[in-house]
Amino acid sequence: MLHMCADGYGIGGRIKIDHVCFLMVGVLAFACGENNSPIELQSASDRSCRAIQPLESGAPRGPLAGGFQAIDRQSGSEWNVFGEAVAGSMAEGGRRLETIGEAFTAYWFAWSAIWPGAEVWGREARPNAAVKMPETLADGSLKPSCSAGRDCIPALRPTWVGAGNPAAFAYLTDEDEVVGIRLGGSARAYPHKILWRHEAINDVLAGAPMAVTHSALTRSTVVFDTYREGESPLDLGVTGSLYNSNTVFYDRETDSFWSQMRMQIIRGPLAQSRWGEAKTCPFVETTWKTWRTLFPETEVISEKTGFDIDYRKYPYTTPRAGEESDVDYRTDDADTFRPTVPPVDHLADPGQAGYVGSKDLAFGVIQKDAAKFYLWKDLSALGERAAVNDTVGGVPIVVFWDAGNRWISAYHRDVEDRTLEFESR
Repeated sequence: MLHMCADGYGIGGRIKIDHVCFLMVGVLAFACGENNSPIELQSASDRSCRAIQPLESGAPRGPLAGGFQAIDRQSGSEWNVFGEAVAGSMAEGGRRLETIGEAFTAYWFAWSAIWPGAEVWGREARPNAAVKMPETLADGSLKPSCSAGRDCIPALRPTWVGAGNPAAFAYLTDEDEVVGIRLGGSARAYPHKILWRHEAINDVLAGAPMAVTHSALTRSTVVFDTYREGESPLDLGVTGSLYNSNTVFYDRETDSFWSQMRMQIIRGPLAQSRWGEAKTCPFVETTWKTWRTLFPETEVISEKTGFDIDYRKYPYTTPRAGEESDVDYRTDDADTFRPTVPPVDHLADPGQAGYVGSKDLAFGVIQKDAAKFYLWKDLSALGERAAVNDTVGGVPIVVFWDAGNRWISAYHRDVEDRTLEFESR
């Protein structure tokens, strides 16, 4: 069981990290000092990410060669994986599907505990299909995970390099996963390898301030909109606490606590304000190869962060007694770091066909206090690509699935006065 923080050193075969102490083979070193100080963002910001079109000029991107394409049954128009019409009558008007920002992939154990009883696509109906979470968390629900407290995992404001300079991102392989964001014609990639070590990246893209957050223990990414009209943007850091193994963040300006997977501000001045339900920015997760193929002009985070960290290595492993290979947290189904409350709902008994492992990946879509989950292994049964027309919380949505590019995204199906239905090609 493990998690990583800024200060680390080897002690007789153990790695002591401020976030927690855990067994591990080898030694990891994490620099402290000036990089652990609060990250200063611009004093003023232009606008919210939700007010910016992904591409403010020019035609939408066509479909990725060999990748996802869809057709809507109403007009016969073709759509790409970004929800943009690229051919047919819908393309003539420049139609785009509205991206659902409250949608992301996480380990099943985390969804099961943080949104208990919610509906699972393709599975039998469950008694608690719509779950409204409590407005606040009891103090006992937050579990300390870091002996050094706040900022023991240091947030980052990165240095950017262009995709045309391979030597600058040599730490990445084609199949490494990245968080991709495009706004106002700009594109950036935030690699998981960087997010494993920092968990919060405060950034400004196309004039929009945001915090790209990643909880490695639950494998969940949420991009928060930190814009405040007439004020400096919020700057997020790590509290050193977990809720059902999911990282809880805080903002330095108001000292409010942010529950990542609930996308809710749960404590502090902003919890009772209009910020109570945290605003999010659209993003996608895919492979580095896919992202830079779609956006050759993309920027990506340099591994020269100022921290003495080997970003090539996955940090969450424990030694296996008597063996050379370590146990990888990502594939150790028995390890959820902390026991969850409620316990993991595996949907079936072990050995049965419907059993869902703790580390199975599920894409969650949250709409109007309702959540619905799409298990990656169930989507894979549909083939390499699929368009799933569905309804969540009474809202018509479509999920685009592209297994080869490790891409899954969700959109509203209502376009003007029509509700579209899609099929993949």
